[in-house]
Amino acid sequence: MPDEGRTDAAPPDGPITPELLADLQAGTLDAETAARLWRRLRTDPAAAATLAALDRVRRDLAHLGGDDASAGGVPAAVTAGVTAALRAAPPHPRPGC
Repeated sequence: MPDEGRTDAAPPDGPITPELLADLQAGTLDAETAARLWRRLRTDPAAAATLAALDRVRRDLAHLGGDDASAGGVPAAVTAGVTAALRAAPPHPRPGC
């Protein structure tokens, strides 16, 4: 759930980019920007089609995430390699620390 929402979105007449639509779909935009985009989507068929495609991707991923047969297991060598890389990496500072 977004805190206050992003306010660095496109200007009122700027392009409606796929990234902006993804932010709208994810709920990361501030309420004013989101409302403005929803209004613009009613008159922009290309942007509406892009949002519909993003919705399909989100739905498909949610479906695959619940399907254990959609992906095989991770080979032990891959798991070991990732684990070793993470252990060797320097600690990442926490925000605000």
